[in-house]
Amino acid sequence: MSSYAFVVKFGVRQGSVLSPFLFAVYLDDIWDNRQIIPSYYVIIYADDILLISSSICELQRIFDICERELMWLDMVINVKNLAACVLARETITQSVI
Repeated sequence: MSSYAFVVKFGVRQGSVLSPFLFAVYLDDIWDNRQIIPSYYVIIYADDILLISSSICELQRIFDICERELMWLDMVINVKNLAACVLARETITQSVI
């Protein structure tokens, strides 16, 4: 069984070696916002974005910036693939009322 050929009119072919590079170039404006919040890191590879910050509040601000930039680019965050991890040296206690 063979598939039919078709013309790609926009974007890149799925699995193309150029896809990760072009995605990073397309999302370069997110990194440019680093001047607003200088103490965070954005790692972009393939179709993934990793946000690293020193506080939860700062992480939320970075996330909001990314969300605005992605909406401007006609993209959305897939909340089904969203994850967060908190690493801390001290014990964080939560009060229960």
